[in-house]
Amino acid sequence: MIFAALCLFAPSLPTIIPAPLSYNAEEGSVRLDAKTIIVAVGDAKPVAERLREELRPATGWALPIHAKTGKHAISLIFDTTNASYGPEGYRLETTDDGVNIIANTQAGLFYGVQTLRQMLPVQAFDHTVQHDVEWNVPRVKMFDKPRFPWRGMHLDVSRHFEPMPFIERFIDWLAVHKMNVFHWHLVDDGGWRIEIKKYPKLTDVGAWRVEQPVKWDYSNLHFPGKNSGKKMYGGFYTQDEIRKIVKYAQDRYITIVPEIEMPGHSTELVASYPELGCSPSAEVKAKYIAGTGNDQPSMVCAGKPAVREFYKNVLTEVMGLFPSKFIHIGGDECPKDLWAQCPDCQARKAAKGLKTEDELQSDFIRDMDSFLVSKGRRLIGWDEILEGGLADNAAVMSWRGISGGIAAAQAGKDVVMSPTSHCYFDFSYASTSTEHVYSYEPIPTELSEAQGRHVLGAQANIWTEWIATPQEVERMMFPRAAALAEAVWTEPTKKDWSDFSRRLVTHYQRLDRLGINYYVEAPVAKSDLVLVGSHEQVAFENPPVSGATIRYTMDGSAPTASSSAYTSPIPVTKPAVIKAAIFRPGGAMSEVTTISAVSIQPDTTPKKPGVSWRVIEGNFKKCPEPSAFATAAAKIVDGIGVSDHAGKDHFAVMVEGFIRIPTDGEFTFYLGSDDGSKMWIDGNLVIDNDGPHGYAEKRLKMRLPAGDYPFRVVMYEGDGAESLKLWVEGAAMPKSQVPPSMLWSK
Repeated sequence: MIFAALCLFAPSLPTIIPAPLSYNAEEGSVRLDAKTIIVAVGDAKPVAERLREELRPATGWALPIHAKTGKHAISLIFDTTNASYGPEGYRLETTDDGVNIIANTQAGLFYGVQTLRQMLPVQAFDHTVQHDVEWNVPRVKMFDKPRFPWRGMHLDVSRHFEPMPFIERFIDWLAVHKMNVFHWHLVDDGGWRIEIKKYPKLTDVGAWRVEQPVKWDYSNLHFPGKNSGKKMYGGFYTQDEIRKIVKYAQDRYITIVPEIEMPGHSTELVASYPELGCSPSAEVKAKYIAGTGNDQPSMVCAGKPAVREFYKNVLTEVMGLFPSKFIHIGGDECPKDLWAQCPDCQARKAAKGLKTEDELQSDFIRDMDSFLVSKGRRLIGWDEILEGGLADNAAVMSWRGISGGIAAAQAGKDVVMSPTSHCYFDFSYASTSTEHVYSYEPIPTELSEAQGRHVLGAQANIWTEWIATPQEVERMMFPRAAALAEAVWTEPTKKDWSDFSRRLVTHYQRLDRLGINYYVEAPVAKSDLVLVGSHEQVAFENPPVSGATIRYTMDGSAPTASSSAYTSPIPVTKPAVIKAAIFRPGGAMSEVTTISAVSIQPDTTPKKPGVSWRVIEGNFKKCPEPSAFATAAAKIVDGIGVSDHAGKDHFAVMVEGFIRIPTDGEFTFYLGSDDGSKMWIDGNLVIDNDGPHGYAEKRLKMRLPAGDYPFRVVMYEGDGAESLKLWVEGAAMPKSQVPPSMLWSK
């Protein structure tokens, strides 16, 4: 027989991600072999061809497609009489006769195929023929369909350009996880990445910036043209390449939603066509540009008719490439200070009876909305498009928390949820863990049932200011993308973090075979700081990846694949810096965990409330040494933050004093900053969060006797969203910013 029944029983849900709606395990399984056929007719044939393409590399089988139904086959069956499937649902059944996948759309059949792949041994995801594998499929009856129609992933290719092969792999990974929207962020200050025939300077000039000395420096964006003779960074996609990618995505039932950012984040555009910028006095414009460090402003003029005509021409070409119903126009973070001094903008305000610059932006967005509607499309933008009044037909992507999404849904407008709290995958895993992403519920409790139906779904965003390579994108994307896939596909009653974690262990093996450089948590230590000679030893939890090994050093050097393997808790008898990392099979390495073994005693001298705060100015690329603050004036503050330097750039702060541990016990501190920061306790560096990056947190877990311990925090700000926070968590203390009661000085 082509399928041979085996006396096996599947007692629990196989490692399918995202988890299906209904799964009934039965005794036994069926086995596929080299004589297996695929049965498909009519509209099912494209899915059959995709199934063959996905299984053939690992199995080496021919997998011919037949038109006649029979035994010993994988049958793809259309059932247009059953409305319960919806547009993306399916039923999967395994019997003695084979595997049946039933749906009323190609997309439903395709998602059934993705489930079948995950029910096979993990070797099904290999790219070369795997021998000595029993290709068994558990006996099941399964019904499945997604909770939301928008299950998305965003990728910014403006700040750092990604080549075509990577974009195709990115789409493949979405398909495996049943995600169906690729939000392609093609245009931003970092570069214009899409060929527009009518405006060739967009790619001759706007696609190429002077190479920066760091990954990203917003205040150092210069676009002199590709052939300027300077060392340039950039790239763009031709229209033919985009057509190829759109077809590639369509074949995997993924819609690409392009984003053409407007009216802000347009440094590269104004560099290409300066006449599209505002026209204040030369003195005002020069002063503004000097303040940004760039050659051009970062916003277009909202008052010039030529600007609106430009975008309509661009959108016309974009719509000719992308068949998506939605076109994303950005609309976020637009500085409007030049608009207030631009005669064209002020003339538009007067002509339209607009009172504020927010209303001027709304007027601009409404113009684009009307144009897109006239072409049979819909506008979607970031939640700033609510400011000044939402365009009639627009949908909102809520990123600054969930309030924008709530307001839009309550007003009867469609919403895609993408809050920074759960869906920003450029944030570190320390601040946005896989478990935290998994916990996300896209429909806020503030919405009624009817209002909740306006929530189309959710998506995660990967902004690439600090993510320069495909490997870094992969690491920030996975495994969090798998967690989000389940959060938007699976009904809340079917979600279970413990079970997801169990399934994720096997899923890592699939990711290995897909060649994904996924993130592995640094070794989890019982404590990140231990006292020399105490009963506490340096101990780690088992790594989450099968076959992985923890390796460590005790001299402060970085661990390598040849460092000592951790097998049992490590005693410490003298001060030391222990560094440990998890090494996956094949050698890939996790981030490093640093444990400080120190000899410290609490300080018993009298204290007064508050800590010392100092600031120095400068264009720093890493945290300055504490000695750099020696001549800076000190003031006493009752919290840890940037204080009166909020909204400023190019500075560094140092906060020092004493942390009061209120009781004997275990406490965890989280140091968060944008950009780099460091923390010392009694002269020992215990948190290193240095370097240019967006907001990221690193933790310090320790057990100390009650008392006052000297500490120091240093942070620097390059440009952007300056932030410094120190959080604490402990017994009877939920995670919160360190309160004044724990901050003291002499």
